[in-house]
Amino acid sequence: MATGGPERERMLTQALVARYDPAIAKGHDKAFAEAMDKVNARFSEDSEIAILTADAWMIAQGSDPVSQQRAMGLLEGVLARNPDDTGAIHFYIHITEFAGVADRALPYARRLGALAPASGHLVHMPSHTFYRAGLYQAAAEANAKAMEMDKTFISKGGPGQLWVNSYHAHNVTFGLGGAMMSGDGRSALGFAEELETPGRTVTAND
Repeated sequence: MATGGPERERMLTQALVARYDPAIAKGHDKAFAEAMDKVNARFSEDSEIAILTADAWMIAQGSDPVSQQRAMGLLEGVLARNPDDTGAIHFYIHITEFAGVADRALPYARRLGALAPASGHLVHMPSHTFYRAGLYQAAAEANAKAMEMDKTFISKGGPGQLWVNSYHAHNVTFGLGGAMMSGDGRSALGFAEELETPGRTVTAND
């Protein structure tokens, strides 16, 4: 199927083959990242490819400082072209957190929730930056909003059940941690009650 397609699609397909090649006993993820580097070099202005390449390096060697810098550089290139790219912001929050420079993502974290207000996970994501930067109340508030998006998603026919969705549990416990660290006992109890009696509406600092 790939042989007659456009060059971009052929190269992306070849990268996936490298990722799942049974002849490679170990190192599938690194082989994929290296293959994506070649795709990115060929299509250097393609933001989606740059984001996928950054993610590939995060998966392959997320704890390696060189790979972290590689991923950050790719994502910063995308954000320079489009500071509202939600995919780039999502992964930039993760990689700056991994690299110990979470504050670099603050300008993007502050805008992400408004860019994707119906996506519970993207509403939650800024809390990773907020918490690492010491903005604990903001982390609690982001997770309270994300919890409500989870419930809205389920109520509108989203598949599964609320607590089957591991993201919801992550939002509740992350919000609880943020509230406790900020000294907001009332909100902390609200998050804790959500664990005990699911369905309660939690508003940070309510």
